[in-house]
Amino acid sequence: MRAMLLAGILLLAIATLDVLTRVQLRIPQFYLIPVVLIAWRVGLRASIATAILAAIIVFFSSIQAGNHNARAFLFYAEQLATLTFFIAAGVLAARLREIQDQTAEFVRRDQLTGIANRMALMERLKLELARHRRTSQSFALVFIDCDNFKEINDRRGHLEGDHFLQIVAATLQGAMRMTDLVSRLSGDEFIVLLPDTDPCGAQCVADTLEVRLREETIRTGWSMTFSIGVAVFPTPPANPDIAIQHADNLMYMAKQAGKGRSILEVFEV
Repeated sequence: MRAMLLAGILLLAIATLDVLTRVQLRIPQFYLIPVVLIAWRVGLRASIATAILAAIIVFFSSIQAGNHNARAFLFYAEQLATLTFFIAAGVLAARLREIQDQTAEFVRRDQLTGIANRMALMERLKLELARHRRTSQSFALVFIDCDNFKEINDRRGHLEGDHFLQIVAATLQGAMRMTDLVSRLSGDEFIVLLPDTDPCGAQCVADTLEVRLREETIRTGWSMTFSIGVAVFPTPPANPDIAIQHADNLMYMAKQAGKGRSILEVFEV
């Protein structure tokens, strides 16, 4: 909305300047500014509409200046070229923005499983900590490690191990809310971020995930267990690394206690 308003103001300002300086200066190229702005901030369709509006303004401004009286064919050809130029600029800017967005999304995705990677998790955690300080709503991290994952790679090969990780990621993703974030930290380690979640809710999620993961791995031919650490934060930790470390420590405690279980702890900072 702000971009549309700014583009409208720019169009009006440039049109006014165009009228005031039409004898001394031809400035249709300045109309590219709002066209490109809208393409970058809003999208292709809005930029095409802006390009058409800008071309109409240029057309009537040129008529008012009397440019259509001589060589009418060349005048209309020039107006058509101006419209084409504006639209092409908008299409190019929109496409560049699309490529940028796709690249940004690509680098935040785990290439094996398609879920969020460590970079995306850290960015989301920073936002969650900032939101937590404003709202005082607790959140939780669920750290999941696949017990004895190395045996799959050793016995069945790395392709089978990769397929297993994809199954785990899909199972986690399918069990979560839209507001939750499922991420692969590294190797066979996964973290689920649960905003607005108290200890009771976090334990319920951990139990549900453990059951679903076991059922899915058995169904697909593996008999695997999972060690899960659940860290709940009623008050925000200093930074994302500390939050992850707490959940990681709990996961290792679950492993040391015999694997195939979850351990929850509430951290009051």
